[in-house]
Amino acid sequence: MKIFLSPLMSFLLLLILPDGLLSSNCPDDCLCAIPGSILCSRRRSSTIPGELDSSTKNLFLFANGIEGITAEDFNGLLNLEMLDLSQNKLTGLPERVFEPLSSLKNLDLSSNQITHISEKCFHGMPQLERLYLYKNKLESFPSALRETPGLFHLNLEFSQLFPHLEKLAIAENPFNCLCNLAWFPRWLRMQSITLERTEETRCHFPPISAGKVLERLETRDFGCPTTTAMTTTTIKTTTTTLPGPVTTLPTTTRPIQVPRVFSMCYFFPYYLGKFFITYCFFFFYCVNLFV
Repeated sequence: MKIFLSPLMSFLLLLILPDGLLSSNCPDDCLCAIPGSILCSRRRSSTIPGELDSSTKNLFLFANGIEGITAEDFNGLLNLEMLDLSQNKLTGLPERVFEPLSSLKNLDLSSNQITHISEKCFHGMPQLERLYLYKNKLESFPSALRETPGLFHLNLEFSQLFPHLEKLAIAENPFNCLCNLAWFPRWLRMQSITLERTEETRCHFPPISAGKVLERLETRDFGCPTTTAMTTTTIKTTTTTLPGPVTTLPTTTRPIQVPRVFSMCYFFPYYLGKFFITYCFFFFYCVNLFV
């Protein structure tokens, strides 16, 4: 079982180990007492130390004063699994800067001054599991992660970059919760990624969203215009008005059919009287004829 050592734990272990265990290939102002690990704390250098051992798995460069990094700084570190660049002075991340680190699983960029992340800076790290970006000056994510009309293509691209990503820490950044960030909460849910320090990951702008927890916002909360081309399904509804209760019987032009026996009985007095009157007229006619 692999044990993750925090920077403080590693530093304490290096202090208590005898000097004889230090590697001869260790960079200046660094400690290499633990095999596969290099601890360079508070070097007060603006660059990453050069000529690092290719077998290094854990590289701690926190609080060094590093102001910039390039892909060439990591050439040959194919076995590196943990990179701690926290508490430095980084302001941006160039494209494909971490591409040589194909085995990297943990990347800590917290407590820097990062305001810009290039579109392809995270390419080349398919094994990444944990990414820490909290306490920077980020207002949004790379433009490459915006939604494209018709599908969440760029979100899926982000997922392909980090298929093993489990945890993400981006707290204490002044996020602009505008339409280009509307994909983010849904992406977290779709990929089952744990957002650490959720309560400290809030919107800074616009004023209507300032102070709201980013992860809990819905797509409509990001102010996307209704004309924005997105993957939506429009369902046409038809309102059907049900007839009210019938209070009158429907009329019909067809006469009611009455049973023959009933009709004869019903009209018998009428026919009898008519026959009687006719008979009387015929009787009086005959009498007058023979008188």
